[in-house]
Amino acid sequence: MRKHLGTRLLSILLVVAILCGFMTPVGAVNAANAGLNFWKVDNEFPGAGRMDAAYEEEAEQSIYQASDLVRVSIVLKQEATLEAGFSTVNVAENAQAMSYRKNLLAVQNRVTAQIE
Repeated sequence: MRKHLGTRLLSILLVVAILCGFMTPVGAVNAANAGLNFWKVDNEFPGAGRMDAAYEEEAEQSIYQASDLVRVSIVLKQEATLEAGFSTVNVAENAQAMSYRKNLLAVQNRVTAQIE
């Protein structure tokens, strides 16, 4: 009899723990809608819809020093070599593909020089 009593108490404890887990998301449902503002932005220019004074002030303040090293991703308008239609088979021997890639590298180096 004692063996069954311990199992039943443990079962009740587990059920209570599961029910308490459901209580947290239920309480957050009402708080999630408080103070949220949504607006439509232009996908062409991310961040263009957020031009309030706080954002402009934040943009003016740089968190980096002039001597800090930062990482920048440069996304070119031109397609990558393979996306431009060049085949992956013997791409290193394809003179047109290598010329196209060399041109892309030159554009990237010009953009890098402008950033620096």
